[in-house]
Amino acid sequence: MLKIALYCDVQSQKQVEPELIEYMTEKNIPFEIYQVDSASEFLGDYFFQNDFQLLLVCENNCLSYIMKTYHNFDKKYMHMVSGILDLPLNLDIIGKELFDNIENTYRCPYGVYTISNRTILHRILHEEIEYIRRVNDKSVIYLRNGETEETRKSINNIRKELNEKYFVKCCKGYLVNIFNIKKANKDTHTIELKSGVRIPLTKRHFNEFIRTYISSMHGFRIWNN
Repeated sequence: MLKIALYCDVQSQKQVEPELIEYMTEKNIPFEIYQVDSASEFLGDYFFQNDFQLLLVCENNCLSYIMKTYHNFDKKYMHMVSGILDLPLNLDIIGKELFDNIENTYRCPYGVYTISNRTILHRILHEEIEYIRRVNDKSVIYLRNGETEETRKSINNIRKELNEKYFVKCCKGYLVNIFNIKKANKDTHTIELKSGVRIPLTKRHFNEFIRTYISSMHGFRIWNN
C-alpha cells in the first residue's frame, strides 16, 4: 500500500488528486491519499511517520514531492528522492517525471565492506556487491564490474559483518544484494540480477527472502510491479 500525504489548497487539490487517482488505478497500485491541512501537521504527523512514503506539497503552481525509498529502522536512517513538477499534471508527467525519476535514482545506501589478509586491504562499497557465493572453502564476492574478491570467512560471518537487511540469503551458500536484483521468479526458482546473471532461489528460502525483501525495501519497490 502506497500512503500519500498531500498538502495543498482546495484549488490545487482539484488539479492534482484526480490525476494521481487515475494513474494509480491504471497501474493497479494500491494507495491511500491523505489531505493535510497545515504545515505543522504535515511535518509532525506525516513526514516522520514511517508508513507514509510519498509526500506532496502544492505551492506557486508547482508540485514538490519527497519519496522515501529506503528505511533502516535499527540504524535510524532513511533515504529519500525529491523533485518539483509543474502544474497542471497529466498521466505522462506523473509516470515519466515522478515515478520513473524515482526508479532511476533508486540505489543501494552507502556502506563499505573490508576484506583483509596478510597481503591486501580492500574496501568494497555495498552497492558494488552483486552477490556472494560459497565455493569450496572460500566465499567469493561477485562485483558489478565483473571482478571477484575472495575470503575464507563463512557466508554467515560476512552477513553479520555487512549488518544490512538488504543482503538476503536466497539459497544455501548464497547471499544477494537486493538493490542489484532485477526480478525474482518463483516458478523457475531463480533471481535475475541487473547484470543478467541468474542465481538460485530455493523453496526453503523463498518466504524468508520475500519477507526480508519487502521489509528492507519499504519503498516504491513494494508496490511498483
